[in-house]
Amino acid sequence: MKTRVEDISSIKKKLSVEVDAKEVEKRINKVYSELRKSVKLKGFRPGRVPMKILEARFGDMVKDEIIEDIIKDTFPKAVNELECLPLGIPSLEFDRGSIKKGKPFYYSAIVEVRPEFEVKDYLGMELEKPKVEVTEEMVEAILNRIREVHGNIVPLTEERPIKEGDYVVVNYQGFYKGKPLNNLKAENAMIKVGDRKTHPTFEASLVGLKKGDKTDISVDFEENYPNPTLAGKNIKFTVQIVDIKELRLAELSEEFIKEKFDLNSLQELKEEIKKMLIEQEEEKADKRLKEEVLGRLIDSVDIELPEVLIKSELEIITDVFKQELKRGGFSLEDFGLTEEKLKEDFRLWAEIRV
Repeated sequence: MKTRVEDISSIKKKLSVEVDAKEVEKRINKVYSELRKSVKLKGFRPGRVPMKILEARFGDMVKDEIIEDIIKDTFPKAVNELECLPLGIPSLEFDRGSIKKGKPFYYSAIVEVRPEFEVKDYLGMELEKPKVEVTEEMVEAILNRIREVHGNIVPLTEERPIKEGDYVVVNYQGFYKGKPLNNLKAENAMIKVGDRKTHPTFEASLVGLKKGDKTDISVDFEENYPNPTLAGKNIKFTVQIVDIKELRLAELSEEFIKEKFDLNSLQELKEEIKKMLIEQEEEKADKRLKEEVLGRLIDSVDIELPEVLIKSELEIITDVFKQELKRGGFSLEDFGLTEEKLKEDFRLWAEIRV
């Protein structure tokens, strides 16, 4: 076997392989010998079918099998000539008709490889690590979040109008052009006013109402609204306020702190939260510093990126994006996107990640 390597670019190589005639003939004889033993043709005894008839009936199939075996056996050896591993699946070129006794077989493979480059002038690079600061406000925000997570949704103790942050139990029916919509009907549905999980106009229209009130709400859904069945439509809702509830925050008592965090006091909890926030901020600062270094290094070198790596990274990014949409109950179509458009939009990000 003879191998020649040609540079097409800094990331593409062409491997030209020659398999000598004796090896080709050996493989041809082996395949036809095995075929003759197993094939059954009318008018011929097993193992007695003439070679010319076998070639006429099975020639293309035999050549394909031989070529596949030759490449499978010789390509790994040819790759050793590269002194680096190819990326992705090679693009093969060969002539099936060149498989003949007494003739060598030639094929070529175009492969992508990792680019070679030299990073210069990176020693002495001046960098400033972002200052890490944890404020009392940050600690208090975590404490409030803990109180919310462990709080209870309870009915109001005294009657008052709905305000932002309330949990409102409603019955509603949606209408489009006067006709009721079965998929926009609910009883005892709970809506948190202000969390934007329903249309902002609908939520805002609840503020000021009281338990037992009935009202009509008109919502103009945007053309790009995620739900395509509502996008661009005016929907009128009849709404009844069944109940108004509020979130009663958990008390940060010593008993609560001991049970949930195995700590003895509010001060200890604050100290643990501060430690956690400092670690998080340190990690963010280190990440930003690494990103700055990487950005400067990328700017200092001119690298041709292998397309196979870009495509692989694009697949990962788009798959993650689609999974996030799916978890939210949406699809690409809901946002008027196609996979091709998504990959086009994400290509620059994929190149940066590569």
